[in-house]
Amino acid sequence: MNTSLRLQLTKAWRIQYSARFDLLERKLVSHDFHVYRDLHCWELNFNWTPSGFGRGFYMRINVKSPTFRDLKLESRGGRWLGPSIP
Repeated sequence: MNTSLRLQLTKAWRIQYSARFDLLERKLVSHDFHVYRDLHCWELNFNWTPSGFGRGFYMRINVKSPTFRDLKLESRGGRWLGPSIP
């Protein structure tokens, strides 16, 4: 079973929590948190999975403009795929 809770705290802040449960085994399979912040011309995305196979975090700050979509800063840690960029 999957469940999700999404809160729009303000116009600029959004938080989401998702969880997966194994009903047969009666246990939590995985869960994660997503935070989004509108920074006017920029945006911040932060995803954190505290446990399970995909345990780790991913953070990205990027320009919203499609013209400059490659202008971004990313950081990863844990079991997320890809290199860690400071």
